[in-house]
Amino acid sequence: MKRIIITAGDARVGKSTTSKLLLDLYLEEGLNVYAAYGGHRNKLEAYEKYLTIHKFNLQRGDYDEFLASLEMLDDIDVVLMDMPGQILPEFIKFNRSIHFLEGLYSIGYRVTFLHPISSRTDCIDYLKELIEELSDEADYVIVKNQYFGARFPYYDGKAIEFAINNLGGITMFLRALSKFVYAKLDEAGCTYADGGAKAPEAQVSRVIAVIERSFIFSWRNQFRSILYSEPKLLKYFGLSF
Repeated sequence: MKRIIITAGDARVGKSTTSKLLLDLYLEEGLNVYAAYGGHRNKLEAYEKYLTIHKFNLQRGDYDEFLASLEMLDDIDVVLMDMPGQILPEFIKFNRSIHFLEGLYSIGYRVTFLHPISSRTDCIDYLKELIEELSDEADYVIVKNQYFGARFPYYDGKAIEFAINNLGGITMFLRALSKFVYAKLDEAGCTYADGGAKAPEAQVSRVIAVIERSFIFSWRNQFRSILYSEPKLLKYFGLSF
């Protein structure tokens, strides 16, 4: 089965951040990626330098076009959908009405939900609602985003963590990157890989200093090391076949 990674969860917890880190990896590995975003803002815009970023709304027309594209483009290795925060109720209604996950499965794709969390209870509420609705119809990667701190008191050792484990899900860390460096990446409007390059384009080097590029490079490397140390993460993120 090929993989479709869909971001899920609360707003401003790192969904697009993790999507960008994955896109960098896919591009580095030479994978043919179908990338899409939902909502009003394309947070993956910087990656249009390297691939097409499609628009996807939770509408029947978009779904039919999306499914047809996946069936027609049989050379796609992995699909990444960066969806906006707090869209879960709408997604559940959409899935019930058109059997979204079933349709994807019927053409050879299984969904991985990429669900970052912080220390807020809202994150866990969304996660509970997601797995109660979809259970084992999909796989789950929970990303503990250390940008918000090192403690996750509403997840660690709680029933929700055991529920994720029982469904075959896996939990990983996303190491912290400073708010200042994030701001520099946004200002430069570049991919994370370009922001951490030793010899970036002039427009990037004018905004992101050498020491900041070093921080970005190290941060990306930590993410990559975590993924490549766990076979299940590679499988769920479509990096192994």
